Order: sequence, then C-alpha cells, then structure tokens
Amino acid sequence: MKVSPDDFADSFRLLQQEGALFRSCLCSGFSLLKHANPGDKGAYYSAFFQLSIGIERMMKLVFIVRHMADNDLAAPTRADVRKLGHDLSEIYRTLRLDISEASETDESSVHRQILGFFTEFATSTRYHNLDALTNGKPTRDPLDAYNRLFLRIVSDDLDRRLLQQISSQSRAMAEALEDIVGVIGHGLDGRLISLPNAFMLGPLHAAGTPLVIWRIYELLAPVRDALDSATDDAQQTNWRVIGGTAAIPFMNEFQDFLWNDREGVLEQNEWP
Repeated sequence: MKVSPDDFADSFRLLQQEGALFRSCLCSGFSLLKHANPGDKGAYYSAFFQLSIGIERMMKLVFIVRHMADNDLAAPTRADVRKLGHDLSEIYRTLRLDISEASETDESSVHRQILGFFTEFATSTRYHNLDALTNGKPTRDPLDAYNRLFLRIVSDDLDRRLLQQISSQSRAMAEALEDIVGVIGHGLDGRLISLPNAFMLGPLHAAGTPLVIWRIYELLAPVRDALDSATDDAQQTNWRVIGGTAAIPFMNEFQDFLWNDREGVLEQNEWP
C-alpha cells in the first residue's frame, strides 16, 4: 500500500508525539517510584517530575481532542490551553472528570490528596530545597508531603498482618544489633532515622509503594476513558470534515499500560 503525505494532517503527527510524551513520562515515573526508597531520595524527585508532567500533558490532550471533536477539527488556541495552568486539581475539575471514590465536595479523598500533592509539586514545592536555602517563600517539603500520603495509603490499604510482621521483625533485628550497629540518615519526613525504622523502611516501602501506584492508576482511569471517548468523537468529526485524510490518531495506543488489573499493577516492576 502506497502512503502519501496528503494522507495525514499535521495534527495527526503532533498528537502522536504528544501521546508518546505523556506515555513516556508516566511509564518512567511509575518505574522510578516503584524502585525508590528513603535511601535514594533522588529517585523520588525524578518520579514526581515525570508523573506530574505526564498527568498534566495527558489531561491537556483530553481538552485539545475534545475541542477538535466539537469544532470541526479546529484546535484550541495557545491562550486557551495556557488558561488551564498547572493546577492539576483544577484541570481535573475543568474536564469534568469523576473520581468515583468520593463526591465532588469530599476533600479528604485519597485521590484528591494525590492530585493536590502533584499540583503542589508542579507549581511550587519542586523548588523547596532552593527556596529554603535562600530564605525564599516557604513551601512544604515534597518528600515529607509524599511520606504523609504514603503512610495514609499504607494505613488504608496494606494488609494488617503484613504490616505487623514488618514491624515486629524490624524491632527484633534492632534489638539484636543495637550494640554494634548505628544509623546516620534522615527519613522522608526530615527526621533522623532510628535503628528500628532503618530496618523497617525498606520492607515497608517495598510493600506500600505498589499500593500508591495503584491509587494513581485509579486517578488516571477517568482521564484514560475521557481521552478514548474524545478520540472516538474526534475521529467521527475527522471523517465528516475531511474524509480519508487522517487528523486524529488512535490515542489509546499510548494508554496500553493503564489497564484495570489491580493485581497485575501491584506485581509490576518496570513500565514499558
């Protein structure tokens, strides 16, 4: 089959490239977060950068593709997209995405806490270390904020028997080695790590981080579905307006890793 440049509008290639961008960001972010631990804080920062960017760009694609579907393939203006800003919670609301776990007014929802965390990181807390060093505007330490989110999800979702096992084994190891082993280091909360905590943090994060990742998956499910729906609508508009010239790619090709398989996600170690 011979393919001509006339078979594709510029928007087809640009949407493909943006899809590849958000997919790469999210996959890198999930892989980095899965392997992060309090002894390697740099991995957390890298994960937060990748995930906040990926979530934002994915949601802005929903906005753009919806606009093209409703306006004979005309894309929104740069000003329209810039108005969305970087507040992920506000973009989520603007797109009328539904977090099924909570009502619109339930600010205690863990999904809203996740959105709030990534919004803060995207807009301010990524500069926390520099701001604190230079006496700038005080912001929350993103590592401490993530730690609070992590502990909430562990408290809500981690099997109580496993948590008790991790805790008791860590205390036993600390008691057996306290005369010959010491710890110099700070946890994600900025406090010095005690010996029992030093033995507990590794197993706790290995068990709890997959639960955090699944919660982010739940948050992204409405975004994924909205992009699929907008793509279907825009492809119908595509056919009606310019016929066989492709202006809208199949955006679900960039969401193939966002499946509804909790056990599969919990066991996953690397994202494509």
